[in-house]
Parts: sequence; structure tokens; C-alpha cells
Amino acid sequence: MKKILLAKPWQVFFLVVGIQFIYRIFMLFGDYDDLLVYTKYMPIIVVVSAIGFFSWLWCVVINLHNRIPNDITIEINYFKFSFVFVILYLVVASLYVANLGELPKGKIFISIHLLSFCLIIYCLLFACKALKTVEEKRFVELNECIADLVMLFIFPIGIWAIQPRVNKIFSSN
Repeated sequence: MKKILLAKPWQVFFLVVGIQFIYRIFMLFGDYDDLLVYTKYMPIIVVVSAIGFFSWLWCVVINLHNRIPNDITIEINYFKFSFVFVILYLVVASLYVANLGELPKGKIFISIHLLSFCLIIYCLLFACKALKTVEEKRFVELNECIADLVMLFIFPIGIWAIQPRVNKIFSSN
């Protein structure tokens, strides 16, 4: 876990994006004219990349939460629930796509998909709020975290901006 926290931004970037990039280069220059070959393995590659990103997010949030000053209370249980729900959703949806080639249609699936998207936003916001709270050593409001949240949304460029700050916090140990 400590290696992820002290990793260079390019290492985290490679963990999250590099696998997809290499797969796409391989498919581009390979003898694979069939789109089915590309789409068959792409959900697996996306899941591996998502595991990299969500591992980084989990490590950062859990360790930042441990560094929040004792007089500041930020409830982490909602983050944990949201995180687990999103991971389960991504695994189930990716397996479904890998087996059937498309996502199911219907109001229930769309509702679960939107809920998962909102929970991802919450997880990213929680990470930004924990980071800012540890840096400022005070309780921070939502409007103070918006810039960090926008950076994380400009994925994966946000990792390049956030990871050096994480390194600074955990290297001062």
C-alpha cells in the first residue's frame, strides 16, 4: 500500500491507463481485422485498469482518513459502502458485456447505472475532501474541493496533479 502512496505520478498513470494503451497499440498493429476480437477482451482490460484506479483511490482515501486530525470527523462508512457498490457493479456489468456483448436494457439497469455514477462522484469527492482536510488541517467545505474533483474527472490527468500532493503528505512521515 505504501508503494502506491509514494509512487511517482507517471507510475500511477501507467497502472491506470498503460494497460489499455498497450492493448490498443497491440490491436492497432496486429493482424486483427475482426472487431469481435477487439471487443471480446476489451471489458477485461477495462476491469484491470479500473482495478488499478480504484486500488489507488482506496489506498489514498483510507490512509488520508487515518491522517485527519482527531478533532475533525469525516464519516468513512458511506465511502466504503459506495466504493464496494461501484466495484461490484463494474465487475457484474463487465462480465455481462464480456459474455453477451452489450449491456442490458431497462429501467432497473439504467437506475443502477446512474446510482453507480453518482456513487463514483461521491467517492472522488470524498477523496478530494480527505486530501484537502489533511493538507489544510481543518474541516473543508465542498466548494474548496471542486477544483480537485474536476481534475480527477479529467481522467487520468487529474492523477498527475493529485499524486504529487499525496506523495508530499506520505513522504513527510
